[in-house]
Amino acid sequence: MELTGLNLAAIAAAVSAIAAACGLFVNAWSLKQAKRTRELQIFDRIFGSIIHLEEKLHDAAASGAGPAVALAWRGTFLNTLEYFAFLVNREYLSDPRLAGFFSDAVEHWYKDVFLKEATRNEQTDPKIYPELKALYGKITRYKFDLPEKN
Repeated sequence: MELTGLNLAAIAAAVSAIAAACGLFVNAWSLKQAKRTRELQIFDRIFGSIIHLEEKLHDAAASGAGPAVALAWRGTFLNTLEYFAFLVNREYLSDPRLAGFFSDAVEHWYKDVFLKEATRNEQTDPKIYPELKALYGKITRYKFDLPEKN
């Protein structure tokens, strides 16, 4: 087979197409990794805030200033939980493994913090803390839908 200008052009076009496809693949992989990194950073920031608020309440209770701090803490904590639930529900934190990993913590925060600290109106009004209520509902439905482990 003789390499003519036409054959070389066809080979160059094929090599260029393969290189472009490889470039697109690498770019898609990089974008996926960047999204995952961003989600982990957001989650880490929110989770750190929640842990910090739990520590703040514990320290206040230990120092005897618990009741004075509790009212201000309650609003901040519940709003932080609502923001976290919004990010999960709206899939800004879309990795189901991440949401599943923290489902027990969300269930704990809902039962042991929200139900104890929120007013009756906050608990029953669908316009108040709707994301937290929806996330709790998803988590509890999901748990009941799981097959039993043997």
